[in-house]
Amino acid sequence: TLHSRSKKWNMIQEVKDIQGNKLQAYDWYYIRKYDAGTAIPANIQSYRDAVRMKATDHENAITAAADLAALQTTDVNSGWPEDLTI
Repeated sequence: TLHSRSKKWNMIQEVKDIQGNKLQAYDWYYIRKYDAGTAIPANIQSYRDAVRMKATDHENAITAAADLAALQTTDVNSGWPEDLTI
């Protein structure tokens, strides 16, 4: 059993930080939508959905790790969608 639960928690927090940073740049589209009713471009929505899915994948892999060796195989910096150019 994995005794270093804090390592899992720390890695999940790192995933959440990466996710938040990737989404934050596009938050203004949602503010504009709710403020002025302007539609969110499909590529922005698709990107944000892909970021959330990758975060979920990473968190699931971290949670499923049975031991420290398995946990160390999870690279939380890989596989994220490329940032959009606006």
